[in-house]
Parts: sequence; C-alpha cells; structure tokens
Amino acid sequence: LWIESMNTVLDDNKKLCLMSGEIIQLSNSMNLIFETNDLSQASPATVSRCGMIYMEPGSLGWRPLFNSWLSTLPQKAQDAVGKLLTGLFDWVVDKSLRYVAKFCKRGSNHPADQPCSVSDEDNRDLHGQDIR
Repeated sequence: LWIESMNTVLDDNKKLCLMSGEIIQLSNSMNLIFETNDLSQASPATVSRCGMIYMEPGSLGWRPLFNSWLSTLPQKAQDAVGKLLTGLFDWVVDKSLRYVAKFCKRGSNHPADQPCSVSDEDNRDLHGQDIR
C-alpha cells in the first residue's frame, strides 16, 4: 500500500523509497504534510511516526470549502471579484444556514421535499428592506 511506502520518509533518515527503486533524500529543512480521509490502511507503525490532527468535517464550517474553491479561480478573477465574493458569502451563507436550521423541517426524506415556513420578518435584508 502507498501509505506503507511512506514509512522510510517518516523515519529520521527521511528517505523516500519509490516503487521503481529510486531513493529520494529529503533535507532536514523539509517537512511532509498530507491529508487523508481515514487511517483504515495505515499500520500502527505509520501512525506512530506521524503527528495527527483530527477534525470533524462538520466542525470546519463552510469557509474552508469556500476559500479552497476561491483559490482555484484564475488569479485575475480572484483579484477582480475575490473580495466581493467573500463579502457576499459572509453576508448570505451564515444567515441562510441559520434560516434553514430554524425553519426547515428535517427528516428522512429528501430536503427538497421538506416545506419551509416564511414570515414577513424573514424577507428583510440587514437594513430592514423587503427582499421579496
């Protein structure tokens, strides 16, 4: 498995042994960081060589996903509309998520089948203007 091939680079000698037989020596100033969905294929030896940070996906919120997506845009687009998009997402997404959590019923059915209640108060923007 690929993860077991990482054991030598994770040791103090920091040598990456490739399947072709080639060995790549990492310098002392180099560090290796990788992200995985789970450790189901990692042995205890591999896990013991790594510093682990576990984060529940739900605890991250939407901002890391947005920032990751924003970074995929061409640099010119990021420069032109990055701040505008960030401001719009900051303004709309949290408010929308609170609305859905408060007014939309949750169940085993598809979310599109669940009714949401709307009151006049919910149809106003941050300045009290009607947004319908």
